[in-house]
Amino acid sequence: MSLDTTISETEYKADLEVLDRYQAYSAEVARLAILTIIGFGFLLSFAFYQGGRTQFGDALLRHKYVLTTGILALGIAVGLALAHRYVSTDSMSVLIRNIRIYKSGGIFKPDYVRDQAAQLFRRFRLSGWLIAAASIFLVVGVVCIALAALAALAA
Repeated sequence: MSLDTTISETEYKADLEVLDRYQAYSAEVARLAILTIIGFGFLLSFAFYQGGRTQFGDALLRHKYVLTTGILALGIAVGLALAHRYVSTDSMSVLIRNIRIYKSGGIFKPDYVRDQAAQLFRRFRLSGWLIAAASIFLVVGVVCIALAALAALAA
């Protein structure tokens, strides 16, 4: 069956604006996680200046598991934020396809229409979980690195 039904942009413009805001948020999560990883690199360059070790570097090494957990959490946050961008964009294509199916005048079987609606709901739910998890991993990563750096400074 062909889906040659044309739709106007006004039918999904509000959804595109919401998508744009969510994607801006996920881009910000990814950007902050990457900046924190870069900040961690600066922290290491300060701790191990010119191949030598400073007192701060020795104190950082005592917290290497916390630092490793932080870096891994930040890497996962970046991956989840990028996955959110992919899934949310794909959700929009499914939404537009569903609008076309709705406007097609009943040429599709009801089971197919229900399956498409269920697919859209699953993608929206997955998209929400991805951005929430990315935010949580960002916070965990930042907290781990900050706690390790503060503990090393206190030592």
